[in-house]
Amino acid sequence: MSIKEVSDFTNEKIIPELESIEGVASVSSVGILEENIEVFISPEKIELLNNKILDKIDSELGELGSELEKAKNEIQESKKKLNTEEKKQIRKIEEGGKKP
Repeated sequence: MSIKEVSDFTNEKIIPELESIEGVASVSSVGILEENIEVFISPEKIELLNNKILDKIDSELGELGSELEKAKNEIQESKKKLNTEEKKQIRKIEEGGKKP
């Protein structure tokens, strides 16, 4: 068996078995292999990354805002044209009704 296998076996089988014996308060192991991974995050790097993301989002929102404003202006212009055309058509109808 490898050291890892022996450590796993000790932690999973032997220690719980010894702790289950009446009168045994606790069992601790010494020399057991423990595998750990530690990740340290740099607050400065996180801040830089957050700023890059926020800048990109702000840029894209700005572009979309411009497109939305352009579309809004087109709708307003179209409404004006429609209103003007409606008035023309109403005048034509009214003039047509006046002729004998």
